Amino acid sequence: MQKNNFYLGEMKRQKSINVLKDPNSKKINGGRSNHLEKKTYTLCADILVGLKDIAIDELYRKFKNRISIIPSNDAEMLYFEYKGSLKDLLSVKTIVAIYLLNKFHIPRPKALLGQQNREKMIDAIYEVLNLYPKGTFDSFRISAPGKDSSVFSRIKDAIEDDIHLPYDPNNGDLFLRIRPSILYKDSWEVFTRISPRPLATRGWRVFNMKGALNATIASAMLEMTKPNANDRFLNIMCGSGTLLIERLQRGKVQTIVGGDINKDTLLNAKRNISASGFEHEITLMRFDVCQLPFEENSFDVICADLPWGQLVGSIEENSTLYPNMLREVARIATYKARFVLITHNVQLFENILPSFVDSWTLVECLKVYQGGLHPRIYSLERK
Repeated sequence: MQKNNFYLGEMKRQKSINVLKDPNSKKINGGRSNHLEKKTYTLCADILVGLKDIAIDELYRKFKNRISIIPSNDAEMLYFEYKGSLKDLLSVKTIVAIYLLNKFHIPRPKALLGQQNREKMIDAIYEVLNLYPKGTFDSFRISAPGKDSSVFSRIKDAIEDDIHLPYDPNNGDLFLRIRPSILYKDSWEVFTRISPRPLATRGWRVFNMKGALNATIASAMLEMTKPNANDRFLNIMCGSGTLLIERLQRGKVQTIVGGDINKDTLLNAKRNISASGFEHEITLMRFDVCQLPFEENSFDVICADLPWGQLVGSIEENSTLYPNMLREVARIATYKARFVLITHNVQLFENILPSFVDSWTLVECLKVYQGGLHPRIYSLERK
């Protein structure tokens, strides 16, 4: 049975090994796999340094006993087994990308060209191709040590021949990573990304403000607020609207308000919010964070991506802004309100925070990694 008529074409390579004959093939319907049973997969996820525990919590929250974590000391990768549809994993927010993982007990990548290994590698690729309609993927690319060697040229040719997609080293949307295994000796691993783009890429982002908060980090910040449907949520310095959109995608709230002092920034946030479909649920306001237009005890969850003093603001400005902001947010926050914020201006913030010991308790400080920088996320609770 053919794996996928949309991608196989005329099967003009009859003289080569027939890697597409699979006795365990599932019925193909409209270019999608029609799995009658839940299959168990071994997967690997790219994660941002510092967010591993939050990513694990999200997997367990969404998939419960269908998830089994595989122990690893790699701070940037998370290995796990999963039982169910791969498509369900596309909803994960705190993970950068997820890959279908296949392990090969081989000493060198050249052995991937053997018939059995080649079949196994191509089968994994079709597991991903069959998740999507015809034409979703335009080309493929490979990341591997020695990817420009003659051996990898043969591997690229074999994959191109089998899946009928061209190789594009720069823009291929079907992404494969091939490398020696870090979990098993004398083995190589082939990772097939299960989405055309990283999961961290958000479809609603029609305007990408320079220095905008990474959506994966924003989702992690929201998990730190312990979200629930009764939240009265305020996003000060809302920028392009990332925290607002991610919060509503996480679940319902009682009230959600975002604000910024910059008029143009608010217009661009509105564009993103409209693209997300939440324009009727989010209230946008123009305000100065040091003079918030709200009464005392108005919000029980507040989030902020503070100016880092680089692309936005300056260290001198922040030395005045940060304490005034902490004081004003304390005024409008309810007792035990959660305030989660991120900044790269760590020394300044940590020098100022002790002055607010009567207003705020530091619950957690999380070091993360974004674009070569190491900002920190602070979770505060109103006293």
